Amino acid sequence: MRQRWLLVLALVLARAGVALDGVSLLRRVTFQADEPQDALALTRYLDIHLVETRRNATSADS
Repeated sequence: MRQRWLLVLALVLARAGVALDGVSLLRRVTFQADEPQDALALTRYLDIHLVETRRNATSADS
C-alpha cells in the first residue's frame, strides 16, 4: 500500500511524457497528504530526479 502513490505518480508523469531514471530518493521518504511542507519536499525531490534524468540523457547523447 505504501508504494501505490509511487505507481500513481509514475503513471501521471508518463501521461505527461515524463520518465524518471530512478525513484530511490522518493521511495525512502514518507509524505503526508495533509502536510503542506511535505508537498514542497515532494516537489523538490521530483526536481532532483528530473534534473538527474535530464543530465543522464544529455550525457548519453554525447
